[in-house]
Amino acid sequence: MSVFARTREPNAIRPAVDAAMVAVPSSTATHHYVPRLLRTLGSAGVVAPVHRDNFEEPLREPPRRDPSLDLDGFLAQGHREFSASRIVVPDHRTVYGADMRRRS
Repeated sequence: MSVFARTREPNAIRPAVDAAMVAVPSSTATHHYVPRLLRTLGSAGVVAPVHRDNFEEPLREPPRRDPSLDLDGFLAQGHREFSASRIVVPDHRTVYGADMRRRS
């Protein structure tokens, strides 16, 4: 459930967030979705964009970026709004620890 679905006052929520897995929006229907969400979350240590691949591809194939989603715009907004956080674009071939750092 979206944080915005629970309250009309996004600043009323101040969770302690180590990592935020944030869906890349598929439209601009929610006004300033990324900046509002990231300001609401406060200072997350790590932000990882998720749901950015083409869900119509067979699972036996590596995930391909969905060209209808603006991942670059999401990343730019994330860097502007969440400059203190590390933004990690997960790679399906990589094993990550809880801190979203690559495991060897």
